[in-house]
Amino acid sequence: MDAQQLKADLINHVVKSTVNVIMENKDTGSPVSVGSGTLIVYRSRLFFISVQHVTDKLNLRAVIDTGSSTEGKRSVYVVPQLNYIDQYKIEGLDRDDPVFKQLKTLDITYAEIREMNFSIEQPEKTFEDVLVTADKKRMVHTDLDTIPDKAQGYSFYGRIRGSFKNNQLIQTDKFVLGMAYDARIGDFERFELGEVVKDEKDFQGTSGAPICGETGDPVAFVAHGFVGQKYIYGFSARELKKYLNIHIDTQETGQ
Repeated sequence: MDAQQLKADLINHVVKSTVNVIMENKDTGSPVSVGSGTLIVYRSRLFFISVQHVTDKLNLRAVIDTGSSTEGKRSVYVVPQLNYIDQYKIEGLDRDDPVFKQLKTLDITYAEIREMNFSIEQPEKTFEDVLVTADKKRMVHTDLDTIPDKAQGYSFYGRIRGSFKNNQLIQTDKFVLGMAYDARIGDFERFELGEVVKDEKDFQGTSGAPICGETGDPVAFVAHGFVGQKYIYGFSARELKKYLNIHIDTQETGQ
C-alpha cells in the first residue's frame, strides 16, 4: 500500500472515529456550546468519551449529532448519565505556571452506552487531497494501552468556530495531521503542533476528540491548547483505562 493510500485511510479513520458533541438546553433543545468525543469498545463494553470542560455545564445536556434530520429538525442522541473523575491535585505539577495549574484536574468524562439504538452519519468531505467518504461513524475497539512514541505522527479532528443561526449550528472542520509526540505531563500526553497557537478559537470544539497514531489507536483525548504555545495536551488513554476498569469491575452485569 502506497503512502497516499495510508494517509487516506488514516484521515478517514480519524474523522469517522470522532463524533460532534452539542451541549443543549434541557428544556428547549436549543444548542448552546459544542465539543467532540468518540465511541470506544473496551472490554466488550461500549463507552462515549469526552472531556469534562465540554460536558460539565449546568442545566445543559450532552447530545451527539447523528448527522441526519427529520422534517428539517436536527436528529440527536441524548448521552446517558455522564461519569466524572473526582478532581484532585496531581503531584509534580506544583510549579508557578498557569499551564500546569490548569492541568491539575482530571479533565475527562465517560458514559456507558448499553443499547446502540442509533447510527451516526458521516458526510462526504475533503481534507487536503484526501476524500473522506460518506459512511457511518465508527466505534473504536481498543485496549487503551498504546504508548505514544516519537517515531509516529499523531492526528485529530473536530469542528470549530461554532455559531448558531435560527437555531441551526454552523461550524468549520478542523483536521490536524502528523503532530510529533513530545512528553507525558502528569495525566496528559503533550504533542507538538507545527505552529504556535495564536487563537484559542482555532481549537475550541475539538476538545474531547481522540488523538490517534498511525495505527489508528487512540492514545489521548484533546483537552487543552494554550495561546502562545506550540502544544496540544490530551488526557492520556492509559489513565482513562484505570477508571473504565473500575467502572466495569464494579458493574459487571452492566446494570
